[in-house]
Amino acid sequence: GNYGREASYQQTTNGYQFQPATFAPPLIESIVLRHTLTLSDEKPEDVITYNDFVYLTNSPKPFFPFQRSELVQKAFYLGFSLPLARTDFSNRKISMFPCVTEVKYGDNNVTLVPNATAVKQLNKTEQVQLVWDYWNGQAWQQLTIRDETENFTRSGLIEFLPPGDFSPREDFNLPPRYWLRVQWLKGDYEVEPRLKQVLLNTTMAAQTATIQKEIVGSSDGTENQKFNTTSQPILAGQELEVREPEIPSALEKDKILLEEGEKAITVTTNETGRPQEIWVRWHQVPDFYQSEPRDRHYVFDNLTGEITFGDGHNGLIPPPGKGNIRMSRYQTGGGTAGNKPAGAIVQLKTTVPYVDKVINHQAAAGGAEAETIDSLIERAPKEIRHRQRAVTKEDYEDLAKLASPEVIRAKCVPLGNLKTNPLDPKPDLAGAVSVIIVPRSTEAKPLPSLELIKRVQNYLQAYTEPTVAISVVGALYVRVDITTKIAVTSLEGSREVAQTVEQTLASFLHPLTGGFDGMGWNFGRQPYKSDLYRLLERVPGVDHVYSLEVAEIEELDGASETNRFLVYSGNHTIDLTFVES
Repeated sequence: GNYGREASYQQTTNGYQFQPATFAPPLIESIVLRHTLTLSDEKPEDVITYNDFVYLTNSPKPFFPFQRSELVQKAFYLGFSLPLARTDFSNRKISMFPCVTEVKYGDNNVTLVPNATAVKQLNKTEQVQLVWDYWNGQAWQQLTIRDETENFTRSGLIEFLPPGDFSPREDFNLPPRYWLRVQWLKGDYEVEPRLKQVLLNTTMAAQTATIQKEIVGSSDGTENQKFNTTSQPILAGQELEVREPEIPSALEKDKILLEEGEKAITVTTNETGRPQEIWVRWHQVPDFYQSEPRDRHYVFDNLTGEITFGDGHNGLIPPPGKGNIRMSRYQTGGGTAGNKPAGAIVQLKTTVPYVDKVINHQAAAGGAEAETIDSLIERAPKEIRHRQRAVTKEDYEDLAKLASPEVIRAKCVPLGNLKTNPLDPKPDLAGAVSVIIVPRSTEAKPLPSLELIKRVQNYLQAYTEPTVAISVVGALYVRVDITTKIAVTSLEGSREVAQTVEQTLASFLHPLTGGFDGMGWNFGRQPYKSDLYRLLERVPGVDHVYSLEVAEIEELDGASETNRFLVYSGNHTIDLTFVES
């Protein structure tokens, strides 16, 4: 038996009908306690009580063993201590990194199919606001912080400058600590955050190498000169300088400072105070079509590190000189090679004062390879079609992929709100659009995080009409379990054959990289038995397949009746038998 079932959708002749949850937990009317009192001639010397993490020794007089907490409102406390050699924080910034468990679409604490009332309430919730306080020795005072976690909804840095009157306080039966208090002010969480740990002495790092004052070549005064950096690819934000024989005119100087900032011109002087070297920072442009003859412009290819200057008509030609063109600063790096797992980064490449060792407690993420020519050829016509405006079904799908490099697959369902009814067979809700996204992942069942869903939804909302109600959701999945009996040609390699068959099925059924072409499975596409026979009989050591059964298990009843589900590899049963050749 059970205490009821979760909410679900049941198929009817007219489509799907919502069935509310039937939870009926038992109700306890009363609890009866019995005790036996045994009196002794000896009275206790002390009676110790424990309330609010504090032990108290009570006098022989009557007392209350259980007392109400002094804390009226729920709060989260963080206690700091100083090293033995220090007596204050000395105006030093404190940074901490709350590790918040990433909640994914379809997690147990995220309702996949909420009822309509819950959805209406969810849409009306205010954004959560938290108040941070510190103890100044007399009372709690509000503290200003810089919060990248968006009120503990995601992992990130929280930084603050300890106030001068930050004072220790004894709480929770602990030695004196410098306490921070976090209280809820208003708003509601869509999903309550789950905090794993809080790390101190943290900072953000990027997989980059910074190169400064690299001479890339010498100008000969000709048109359309090209130079290359020694390292590639180059991350955005590079600074290119040209050594010029004289300081630019006042009019040119104003334009240079407008384009590149106050430090765009660097002048070094000799012992007599005369200018010795004049380095002028030039401005990057996508092309020279709008460049005038005196504009200090250049075109830069971040992928190859190629620098191109103008022809004197569109863009100024750098003056002749030896070693007079340099990259004053640029960064190279990036790519998937930087996506290191947690605990993999433990070595300092260069020494840093007062830093003994380093470690990444969380996996590095965000690295992506440069776009290929084939990808550019595929994307360019789409950009011309949608022009950063979501109008058609294809526009929504293309823009969803542009919202984040994590999104590898997207499917638009016009006139539908899949948050309230993911199984809607014939969406007809005017003004509504749903977009299903699938993140780039090697997991058997890729599911987007709620943070990614929010990012894509905000991006799409910025490029569509304000009256359109956009819902971004994850995909529905159907698990595929295979039961097969296979004849092998050798007894010695039977174990390896079984492992290879298991791996082959898992790879073939992966929603993003499976199939015979390695391009994954389309929405609504299920594997045929003929596909699986063909697949398994190619495995080395397999003579033939005796039998094969396919079981498709819906994670949400009715998912396979839509064309919006993806298949993924489940639990496979492999029975080997030997046949003599």
